[in-house]
Amino acid sequence: MKIKKIFVKYFTIFIAITIFLPSILAQTSDNNQKSIFQKNKSNIIETKSWTALYYLDVDWDSNNFDALEYWFIDEIASNEHLNVIVIQDRENDPAYLYYIDENHNKILLEELGEINMGDYQTLRDFIAFGKENYPADRYQLNIYNHGGAWMGACIDTTDNDQLIMDEFQQALSETGGVDILFWIGCCLMGSIETVYELTGLVDVSVGSEDLGFMDWWNNVFDDMCTIVKDDPYITTADLGKSIVEIIGDNPNSYSNYLTMSAIDVNKVPALVDAFNSLSKDLGKKWFREGFKKTKLAHDQTYQLAQIDQYAEMFEVYDLKEFVENLDQNDLTISVLNAFDEAVIIKRHGEDRERTNGLSIFFPSWISRYKLLNSYNNKNIARNLDFPKDTIWNEFLNLFVITNILFGRLLT
Repeated sequence: MKIKKIFVKYFTIFIAITIFLPSILAQTSDNNQKSIFQKNKSNIIETKSWTALYYLDVDWDSNNFDALEYWFIDEIASNEHLNVIVIQDRENDPAYLYYIDENHNKILLEELGEINMGDYQTLRDFIAFGKENYPADRYQLNIYNHGGAWMGACIDTTDNDQLIMDEFQQALSETGGVDILFWIGCCLMGSIETVYELTGLVDVSVGSEDLGFMDWWNNVFDDMCTIVKDDPYITTADLGKSIVEIIGDNPNSYSNYLTMSAIDVNKVPALVDAFNSLSKDLGKKWFREGFKKTKLAHDQTYQLAQIDQYAEMFEVYDLKEFVENLDQNDLTISVLNAFDEAVIIKRHGEDRERTNGLSIFFPSWISRYKLLNSYNNKNIARNLDFPKDTIWNEFLNLFVITNILFGRLLT
């Protein structure tokens, strides 16, 4: 009998180990994935005021375009207060990791082979590498690729992947965040969904709420380096403001289409709370007056991405103008005040005078691109905080369904 009890005891332990050990090991493996970068073998580097991290994802249908050589290398350079680190992955070439010295020379740190720039681990490991090997008081993260508002950025064609906003959040969270994020040439990243996802991880976000053009950034990267060289203690907000001002004054062939803003990300939650209260109030009076007011304001609000098919493809509208188009009351005033607190500065061209610095996803129909379905689908808009923390997802469904069934009747 004693032998039988011992057998049962150890057999039970064996079964438990067989069942649970693989999942435990898998979780451990996921949490401790080996970095794709090797630790810098050089001597310990002195902490500087700033480290700028350039994440150049050129692995899209770009004919093997070399963005670093074409747009950046003649302007970016380290100095006594700044380290410049670049990762670039081109369409048909291996990815490389560089340190850019004071004379604009590319110092090769590592050849990485083919990597997936649309994988959060790549971004996470790049930020971690920069912080560990080039420590600084503050950090810039500069993202170069395509953007798609709440859908994220950084398409990687080779790996058929892209970084959704939850992955940006995850990469930043696991590395302690950065002080300022520049969306370089990225379309539509000045959206409330995007900046809200960065809460607690980025202090200032600089980007366009509309389609973005690289010509806006001509000769600006040099300023991004020299500003912190001349004044390493400049506040993060003032750095963002200075860059937006320089872009706004930068003559180029696409200046008429300019939309650029610097957002105080720490002020965004208050804006989201105020907007959520406004949305709830409209919903309470929906069939009496809420739908009519929403519909009239929506139809008078500036829709972004008005080139070719992109307006229908993204369905984003200027947030402030929508609120201004509503009948004004304490709730709308609260939103507008919070909006002005969050937007540090905005600049726009002559053809974009109705833009105010932040957009919002606001479809009125179910388009052929079915973005509303994606916004509803937690597997696609994985853990997107804005619709999760507000009633905006439910509000949009109510708005679209009402508009389809009773739009003309109720307005």
